[in-house]
Amino acid sequence: MLPEISLSVMGAQIHIHTYDLFVWLSMTAGLAMAYVQLIRMGTGRIAAALTCAVTCASFLLGARVLNYVINYKKYTEAGIPLFIMKSGYFSLYGGMAASFLALYISSYRLKADFLELMDRLTVPFLLSYFVMKIGCFLNGCCYGKMTKSSFSVPLPLKEQAELAASPLISQFFGSPEIRVYPAQLMEASAAILIIAAVLLAERLFRSKIKGNTKGAGFALSAALLSLSRLVILQFRSTSYSYAVLNIFYPVLYISVIAVSAAFLCSRLCLRNSDFLSHGYEDHSADSH
Repeated sequence: MLPEISLSVMGAQIHIHTYDLFVWLSMTAGLAMAYVQLIRMGTGRIAAALTCAVTCASFLLGARVLNYVINYKKYTEAGIPLFIMKSGYFSLYGGMAASFLALYISSYRLKADFLELMDRLTVPFLLSYFVMKIGCFLNGCCYGKMTKSSFSVPLPLKEQAELAASPLISQFFGSPEIRVYPAQLMEASAAILIIAAVLLAERLFRSKIKGNTKGAGFALSAALLSLSRLVILQFRSTSYSYAVLNIFYPVLYISVIAVSAAFLCSRLCLRNSDFLSHGYEDHSADSH
């Protein structure tokens, strides 16, 4: 892990916080790819730039608001304002919900196909998410639960020093070197696998499935991302309350999976069955 990068430029020491760097890299990469996709859909340059800006602002606002809501007690006890200017205190699904709404409104104003837009922005979002999770790993945040498993990494030094002061933890692990599940790398790996699954599925949709499959790639990614986060949640070390950890997030993820699966069935199963039935009727008519 590398929370800070130190460089010497012309005798001057420059310190770069890895998390901040990867936040900007993630946002820049995601917005650049989204901009390209909007242009390919026929959106004007200014309109595409404004859409990206509004979507980004909506994501940050939604992510901060959800984080504030589920951690309200900690915010108030620590005196942290809702709109603190810091690259942290975000919850992914709050940002996703807000940006989803912003894109829906934008597609209406741009007279663009919303489902096609979501399909096109799926891979840019997942790549941005992947970059962000690498930043989390290097920074040492969002880490997993403590474990003696071989599938583990050392806990960041700051957190390790605080936990090692606990006699109970020292007695249980028997060593000041505390290791945790690499939850950030698990999430980053899931993002890459989901991208591969979506690209493969979209290719299959084009060649095998007849009818309107717009939105299917986006729905598949939403279901797989929620499934991966539901599984990885069991390995993450969090300070959430019991209700947030064991009720709110599981219900949220399962709901997204269910809605996405229902949408996929409506797009793929029903459309394909309609095609097969019509094809059979046409064939029967030809035989007579």
